[in-house]
Amino acid sequence: SWGGMLVTHKLVQQTDGKLYPVIPDAVDAKFSKEVTYKDIKTDGNVSGNSDSFTVSNGKVVFNRNASSVKIQLKIDAVQATKDFGIAFGAHNNQADAYHITFDLTSDNRYGQPSLFLYHKGKELNFTPLIVAGNKQYEVTIIIERQVCTMYVNDNVAFTNHISNMEQNPWMIFSNEGIAKFNNIKISRLPN
Repeated sequence: SWGGMLVTHKLVQQTDGKLYPVIPDAVDAKFSKEVTYKDIKTDGNVSGNSDSFTVSNGKVVFNRNASSVKIQLKIDAVQATKDFGIAFGAHNNQADAYHITFDLTSDNRYGQPSLFLYHKGKELNFTPLIVAGNKQYEVTIIIERQVCTMYVNDNVAFTNHISNMEQNPWMIFSNEGIAKFNNIKISRLPN
């Protein structure tokens, strides 16, 4: 018998001949009902509203997602190099949140740009990240109960189990440099 979630990816051959994971077309299309969301808290140096925010040493907390969702956004990291990203399970004071953090440097224990999952300052997971020359990142996140997969620029998939993600707020953050989060959209499965 099966005792867990199954995550599938579509593999696409890029012009360099390498295979990269992308969101399967059927999964992408299935999340078609737009969801209204709002920022419920800002902290630190934050400007913007609605679907675009500029964050520097700060965070924006959004309301809870009550079902499986797809979150899409663009991140402009021209003025950021590490310690920015998206966090889940951001209830109360956000101390128990799980942070998916971009590190565009090679100044980490793996010696390469990476995505990291941190909880309470402890590294739980990582995957190598291909740094875009223009430092622009197209991000799509699929959330199903306690599993989330983050797709970045059609060349990275980062899947994690996050136990307190369900029914809790999520947030965007930047602790070093300035990160711009634009065109934030959330959609869910139709009824």
